[in-house]
Amino acid sequence: MADSTIISFTTSNRGKRMLVYSGYVYRLKRPTVKVKYCVWQSNGCAASVHTNTNDDFIKANGHHRHMPAPERIELRDLKNKVKDRVQGETTSVPKIYEEELARSNLSSVALTLAPLTVEDKKTIYDCFETNSSPPGSYASSSLEIILLK
Repeated sequence: MADSTIISFTTSNRGKRMLVYSGYVYRLKRPTVKVKYCVWQSNGCAASVHTNTNDDFIKANGHHRHMPAPERIELRDLKNKVKDRVQGETTSVPKIYEEELARSNLSSVALTLAPLTVEDKKTIYDCFETNSSPPGSYASSSLEIILLK
């Protein structure tokens, strides 16, 4: 049960700090002198987490009416790494994105959801164009099978 109280933090698109607990992302609702109250990032859910001012877990309230999406957290962390590198380097953004994507250890679901670069889209399009089969015939590649679904 010790793993259930492990919390971490990530950054929102607007640069705000967000709490990650059990695969769910929470935003800070209201801090007090002793406790920080964090609620789930969507307004339709009543789950919340309380931490002290040192960011130590106190308790979790409510139940989620949906499944956690850890792949979204992975993608958010990837995007934050790319943003940090873009601000500190002169390398092109697509190159930094590809390097960080290759370096990251994303799950297969997160890789599926990761945005493609322009070059990746062109490669898929070219592969589809050169390997396309006439209508009604068997698909000539596994890529075409995926794209036709």
